Amino acid sequence: MELARYVAMLVPHQFSAVEGIQYNPEALELFVMQKIFVLSDWMQQQGIEGRTKLKFMAQMLGYELDDGLFDLLARS
Repeated sequence: MELARYVAMLVPHQFSAVEGIQYNPEALELFVMQKIFVLSDWMQQQGIEGRTKLKFMAQMLGYELDDGLFDLLARS
């Protein structure tokens, strides 16, 4: 729940009594991918294996990440 509140502070959204928080899809995608890139880079520098944690974070916001993305990030 805290992640949703944090995201709501930074990503444009609307609130619907029926559907709850509805984020702007483009803004949410940019937010999620920016966080994935930054956190993945930081975790690599620290020697932390965190693919599963990053995938779970993205999944909580409605995104399914493939392992291929992390393989590409590891090469750069």
